[in-house]
Formats: sequence, C-alpha cells, structure tokens
Amino acid sequence: MSRFGVCSLSTIDKKVKGNVPINTEKAKKTVWNQFTTFCTEREYTLSAETSEAQLANIMKDYAYNMKKMDGEDYKEARDAKRKALQSIPEKRRASAAALEEKDWDAMTTVWDEETPDGLQKKLFMIISVELAWRGGEGSMASIHHFKAEQRNDGETTGRIEYNPIFSKTTQGGDKKLSDSKWLVENREIPDKCPVRLFQKLREKRDANIKSDRLFLTQNPFWNKVPGARWYKDSPVGQNTISKWVKESAQKAGLDLGNKKITNHSSRATAVSNLAKSGLGEQQIIKITGHANSNSIKPYLQPRPGTPRINCQETAKE
Repeated sequence: MSRFGVCSLSTIDKKVKGNVPINTEKAKKTVWNQFTTFCTEREYTLSAETSEAQLANIMKDYAYNMKKMDGEDYKEARDAKRKALQSIPEKRRASAAALEEKDWDAMTTVWDEETPDGLQKKLFMIISVELAWRGGEGSMASIHHFKAEQRNDGETTGRIEYNPIFSKTTQGGDKKLSDSKWLVENREIPDKCPVRLFQKLREKRDANIKSDRLFLTQNPFWNKVPGARWYKDSPVGQNTISKWVKESAQKAGLDLGNKKITNHSSRATAVSNLAKSGLGEQQIIKITGHANSNSIKPYLQPRPGTPRINCQETAKE
C-alpha cells in the first residue's frame, strides 16, 4: 500500500480555492485589474521576454505612482481616514489597557524571586513599567543595554542606565535612544527594587553563558541537582515573553473584564501613572521615548465608565 494519495492537481486546486476567502479573491482581481490598466496607459508590454530588470522598473513605477480613481494618493487617503476614525471613540481601535497601580502591584507580587522563572517575571513586571517598554521590547532586551552609573571615584550611584541599541522594529542598525532611561533604587520597598532584582538576575547567570539576552530559558534541573545553574544558555522566546503580562494578571486572579491586556500594557500603564502624577504631555514623551504627544493620546482616552486622564500642560519656560 502506497503512503501517497492519488488526488489530482485539478482537485487540489479546487480544494485550495475553496479555502480562500471571497474577499481575498476580490482583492486579487481588483489589484490585477489596476495593474493591467496601469501597464496599458504606460504602454508597458509584459511577455516571456520581459527581463527581471524591466519588470522591477515597471513594479517600481506602479508602486510609486498608483493612485485612487479620484487621483488621491493612497497613503494620504488612508492617513486621513485613520485620523477621522480616531476622533470617534466607539470606532477607535482598542489600545492595550493601562492598569491601576494596585492591580500591577498584585501582578508583580505573585512571582517568587527565589525561582528562576519567578525572578525573571518579577523583574520584567517592574522594569517594563519603569522603562515604559513597548510590547516586544522585553524579548529583545540584552545585558549590554544596561550600564551601572558611576561617580568620578568609580563607586556606583545606585542607578542603572538603559539605552537599547535597536530601533522600534529592532532593525536598521545601531540606533540609540536620544535620552537614556533609568532604573532607580527603591529603598522604601526593597522587595520591589528594580536595581536589586537586576543585580540578582546577573548573579544567577552562569559564567559559561554566552547569550547576551536579559531573559534566559529556565534550566529544568535547577532544583533537582545540587549546585545546578538556574538558566540555560538560550534566550526565552518572543512568543513566551509576549504572554507574561496577561499570565501575571491571570495568576493574580484579577477580574479585568473586557480590558485588552498585553505586554504593551506596561507602556500604557507607565503613561497613565505619569499623567496621574501631574506631568504634562511633553514631559511624559521625554520620559517614555514616544515620538510626539499624539502617540500617548490613545492611552489617555476614556473607557466606558471612566473619566479621561488629564495631563497638566507643561509650563512654558
């Protein structure tokens, strides 16, 4: 008996086509009609003899010059529509929810720092807000992004400078933040001190570990073999880290209703906390690293049953 089936190519094509959404088929036809019309107007001829270089130039011309039927640029029309939708609360795309300080505190304290997994997640929950991390920033954080501040005599000040050498999309070469962010000692509540936890995590890294990533995979034998190291020489996956905030909320037993909880909630919570402290929008974006004040407005918009968070406008110098 053969391990291979006998389904014909025509039958396979029908099955594949049957799984393609109707809107996708319509979109393909629409784009193809636009492209053929464009080629006709430009007097481009597509044939088996068309070279790759010629085809590349045709596609470049099409991509740059293609406009809507009314002559408007696609990007300008899209941006205008997006701004119009953002002005309508019920049409606005739900942003990652900012959480109350007590809720975030509960999500932090559920983790036991005397375990490899618990130490990393507790540190993550604290510094992701302190540093206003974007959703995927934690998965790309590396040891060399952190540097202990020193006085002229060489002694440390108790602050740790954070300045990642990657852009928002972790691409594009070295690109430092214009202003560093800082981890500061929490002497009032040492249990939640980010500097102490960061140093503890550094100490738990085995000398043989070569990976520069901040968060590493837990060694499954850490508590089964005397003297076993806590972490393996491999970073925690991005998909795993992306669930840490939501996992913390569930572990803390929080009733979050319909709130959208993601790792980006750290950044939203940071903005919310700064706004509640009375800082103006310009001061907030300087701390969080947002491009402009429009970037933080979604985090300050009201949700059903809650008032809008008001920022005190920064006084002019």
